[in-house]
Amino acid sequence: MLNYSGLHDRKISILFVDNQQIQVLNKRFFKKDTPTNVISFSYAHCHPHEVSGDIVVSLEKAKEDFNRIVDGLNV
Repeated sequence: MLNYSGLHDRKISILFVDNQQIQVLNKRFFKKDTPTNVISFSYAHCHPHEVSGDIVVSLEKAKEDFNRIVDGLNV
């Protein structure tokens, strides 16, 4: 995606965590005391030529959301 956007010299980090870990981050940075599936942080404003950002993914929450959606489709 960075190459496609013309940002081939930039980097992002992707961190896979569980619900407990992402809930801590969600509470600390967004004042929401609940797990979520994805949180992203952009550093483009403070590191314009280095790291573009971080993506934190709760695989546990993503799986829960996926199962809820699939169950709702009655497939």
